Amino acid sequence: MRTLLIEQGGAAPDELREIVQRGSTELVRNVSGADYDVDRVVIWDADGPGRSVTPQGPVRWPSTAEVFVVVPDTRGVPAPEQASVFAWRADVDRLKMAFMTGG
Repeated sequence: MRTLLIEQGGAAPDELREIVQRGSTELVRNVSGADYDVDRVVIWDADGPGRSVTPQGPVRWPSTAEVFVVVPDTRGVPAPEQASVFAWRADVDRLKMAFMTGG
């Protein structure tokens, strides 16, 4: 599966990038203003609870892509509709399973 990693509010933790990389056939890092043909989108946002985690800038991906939002604290996170939301580090095992099983 081809995965787009969008990093907002700082770089994603190394362990998160490794989980995503291991569960993907190709990992694409966000370049603002591009269209992406991907199967999955992972949005890392260190400031997630403080703002909408919809990506900044004109980043587009297929509506069929599975979207994962990973933030330090999931309380009050206004994630994109149809997204799976994970709290980093609390949900690390659940996230690993999602990437091992394809969602």
